[in-house]
This record gives sequence, structure tokens and C-alpha cells, in this order.
Amino acid sequence: MFFKPERVFFFMENMNRKGQVALFVIIAILIVVAGGLVYNFAIKPSSSEITGVDSVKTFIDDCIDKSFEETVFNLGVTGGYYISTVNKTREGFSYYFDGESLTFPTREKMETEIERGVVSETIFCVGGFSDFSDLDISFGELGADVKILDERIEAEVKFPVSIKKGEESTLLKDFKGYKLNVRLGQIHNGLLKLFQDDYYSQQGSCVSCLLDFMDENSLTVDVYVEEEDQIIVIEDSTLERTDGVFKFIFANRRY
Repeated sequence: MFFKPERVFFFMENMNRKGQVALFVIIAILIVVAGGLVYNFAIKPSSSEITGVDSVKTFIDDCIDKSFEETVFNLGVTGGYYISTVNKTREGFSYYFDGESLTFPTREKMETEIERGVVSETIFCVGGFSDFSDLDISFGELGADVKILDERIEAEVKFPVSIKKGEESTLLKDFKGYKLNVRLGQIHNGLLKLFQDDYYSQQGSCVSCLLDFMDENSLTVDVYVEEEDQIIVIEDSTLERTDGVFKFIFANRRY
């Protein structure tokens, strides 16, 4: 049997058309499947899209920021301590020189004291996240890392906070970028130099030496005498709050 050329051509053309239709069908199926996957992921909220997570992070940021600032300002009033354990005047100011010995916190000691304060005050501030009753929030151990530089103080906080709502969950952990433009490092450098240069003597302290240093560094200092004590108040106006500027206060026993 012989096929006519016209029939062979018609047969091949018909097969090509069927192949093209099959290809179009496969492509259409792939498009539908891909679209379904995209839609599924688009409408299913990821862990970072839980309603309220941004509010929780902002709340934590505000607590850390507030705790950091309050701790630093309180540390200034206590002469470099979060909670002073050294000898104090009746007014509660820490003695650096009590007439016999010099007790002066190192920069590293003050960093540790600020870290203690940030941790304690932040835990108190978040209050167990009672303001977010619609979320299941739990948290782990909070830690802080503080660096006292000459012109500012920096802090980073690690605070693992787990947030759950239904089947979704997310974890907040690292909180960075906290800075205070307080020249605590510069104040400490100046006091350290004065103490090393025999700032104290049997006649008391060299107030003029202190005044000269503070003037050179655009800091202000006041010296108050209360019976046998000198109360030294150093002010840094770089950062001013509604309740005043940063003050670093300590006491010396005059005799």
C-alpha cells in the first residue's frame, strides 16, 4: 500500500498540532501550580508578620533606652556606682577620699555597674509584657555590654524574647545602637590623672587642680563644704534632660 504525499503531509501536520497543544497544556499546568504556591506563601503570614511583633520590639527598645539613660544619670550621682557599697556621707554621696584611703572606681568597674543597672531596670520596665495579653511572650536571660568612651557611652543588649500567636512564632534577640552623649570617660580620665598627681594631701584636695582640668575640657565643677566634707559636683551639659544635665558627684573628707 502506498500513501499519497498529501495524506503524509496531513498526518505530520496533525501530529505537530497535537504536540503543540500538549505543550501548551503542560505550560498552563505549570503556571497554575506556580501561582498556587506563590499565593499560598503570600497569604500565609511568616513569623515576622505576626500582628504586634513590631509593637513589642518598639516597647523593648524604649525600655532599654530609658533604662540605659536612667542608670547612667543615677551612676553619676553615686560617683560611679549603680548601687554604692563604699563609705558615704550622710547625704549618700560616695567618698573617694575618706581621710585615710582613696577609693576610686575604674572605668571597667563603671561599665560593669552600668550593665547591672541596664539589666535590672529593663526587666522591671518590661513588667512581664503584661500589656500584650493577646500574645504568648516568654524571655530568657538578659545581658548587656557597655563601653565608656571619652565622648559617649555605648550599649548593646542581648534579650531573647519568644513571641507566639497561634501556630506562628518569632524570636527577638539582639538590640543594638544605644548611645548617650555623656563624657563620662573624659571625666574619669581627668580624675584619674589628678589622683595620680597627688591631688590629695594632708592639707586636703587640690581644688584649683580640679578646676583647671574641668575648664580645659569645657566641664563645670562646683565644690561645696559641709562640716568636714567636700562635695564635688562635675557637670557635663552635652546631654540635657528636662530634669537637668549629667552630674558626677563624689565626696572627700577634708581632715
